[in-house]
Amino acid sequence: MTYAQRIRYAKNYQILLLLPFFIFLLWSPTTTFAADYFVWGRVYSATPLTTGEEPPNHELSGVPAEQIVGEGLIPQVTRNLLKIKVLAASDGSELGSYVTRHDGGYLVSFTATPSSGSDIAIRFVIEELATSKTLLESDELALSSWPTPNIRFLLIEEDLSEISGGGAVTTMAAPGQYTGIFTRVGKIELETDSVRLINIATGRATVPDPISGQLHIPAYKDSPFGGNLYLFGAFSQYFYGPTSPPDNPTIYYKIRIDDLGTSTTGYMDDTLVKTKYTVNFGAGTVDTQRVTLGPNDGGGLPGCIEAGVPVCYELTPMSAGANVFWSFPDLVALWRTGGLNGDYRLHLEQVGLNNSGMFQPFTDFTNLKLNLDNVAPVALINPLQTGDPDTPRVYTPNPANPTIGGDLMTMTSPLGSFPGDYGGSADPTCAILSLEEPSLGHHYLAFKLTASHDNGFLRYWDFLYKRNDTGYQRHIGKIFDGSTMVDYGTVQVASAETGQGGFQDRYLYLNSEYLQPGGGTDLGSCGYRFLIRATTRTTDGYHYLRYRSDEDIHYIVR
Repeated sequence: MTYAQRIRYAKNYQILLLLPFFIFLLWSPTTTFAADYFVWGRVYSATPLTTGEEPPNHELSGVPAEQIVGEGLIPQVTRNLLKIKVLAASDGSELGSYVTRHDGGYLVSFTATPSSGSDIAIRFVIEELATSKTLLESDELALSSWPTPNIRFLLIEEDLSEISGGGAVTTMAAPGQYTGIFTRVGKIELETDSVRLINIATGRATVPDPISGQLHIPAYKDSPFGGNLYLFGAFSQYFYGPTSPPDNPTIYYKIRIDDLGTSTTGYMDDTLVKTKYTVNFGAGTVDTQRVTLGPNDGGGLPGCIEAGVPVCYELTPMSAGANVFWSFPDLVALWRTGGLNGDYRLHLEQVGLNNSGMFQPFTDFTNLKLNLDNVAPVALINPLQTGDPDTPRVYTPNPANPTIGGDLMTMTSPLGSFPGDYGGSADPTCAILSLEEPSLGHHYLAFKLTASHDNGFLRYWDFLYKRNDTGYQRHIGKIFDGSTMVDYGTVQVASAETGQGGFQDRYLYLNSEYLQPGGGTDLGSCGYRFLIRATTRTTDGYHYLRYRSDEDIHYIVR
């Protein structure tokens, strides 16, 4: 592509980005508002200019110096399978990112609030997807808000015979070689800044600070995956061979799924549908089309039918023109994992190469282990005895036992007796019971509780009561800290229950030592609301998935 063509390409991007997005705002000179920013260009491997040597003619000759990041370097070839990150220079937070997949091109868009004026200070960081190796950390640069164009050509100084170090495979893919890797699940990168976020051994996610803040996701701790998983990846540019029309690829991919628990193998066959956007710059219109990219039989290619089922997926087309765009261009599969539990390993495989040995896998990137959990937690305030209502009961110890109360207890049935005048339903007169009147002998409010998860991946459980309008008091509760269950915030009692799977049918006795004075407009003058909660740490890569709770309203006169 000539420089003039590249400039036309950049201008076309300007027109495209203007079409759907912008409503201009008026603001006072003293007020700073959020603004939209766009930066685009290409990434090149580059070699240093020898001291005293005149710069040779190259692809970027004639490009304004302010558009080139990499002083004293001569661009050689474009680079793909790289992640381009734009960071705020002020605090290092990630503003946006892009994965280069074709001709080294990238486009990053984001919204930010400048400290003053309309320019914002940023830094570029470029990482190699296969290894998370940092290839470039730029100095601080200024970007202007839309519609001022921000074109930056990024030059990486490197030996063209190498793409990674550390003893791994280091030969750069020559023309005719192919590779493909998984890059993230939802918003959870496999690895970033040399930190592996999806554990190779367990298949579960741990995202420490400040990475969780930069990716705008929770700080997951040993979290399994579940639900519908958006699996993202990238393929080398050689999959989009110049001898094949870009919109009609002849090489397909499929995803093998190994069930590590049963030692069985199958293939992904969940439908993958994307939207194709075609822009008519002259008419100022955008046409949309839903396109199914798989699974299909690959036009009859051997290997695209497994156990009688089509399993091949088309590559997201790379259009020759600059007016065609695709939703989620790096989405390789939408895996619907409902009902699956345990360890699975996914493998990206090609279909269509005449020489399959030309496909070069990268360990723990071309294949990916995931631990799945699709079991919901349980949180219940259970009936104390068969036929009881689903509420707490007043408990009269028999014989008197001042040592019980406060923490969970294991027993086959509740101790003592329950007053016959208690029917188990709310009584607005508040005359139903007393925890302090000696003549009545009522000393405890008894509960039978369950907060559990069969697969043992609780994020937290707790038992609370609300005694007034100011909120809940947490009586007991545990939260996972990355290795074990610890007390959840401020609790009245440090429970001895520390299992990550929680507990079932445990008894709890509360007396006036724990139940503080009630009252409040929302519950009545003597009302209490009791609540038990349980949630797992399972994620779909975007947020936590499962939460359960059970509550009861109870009236007590004091």
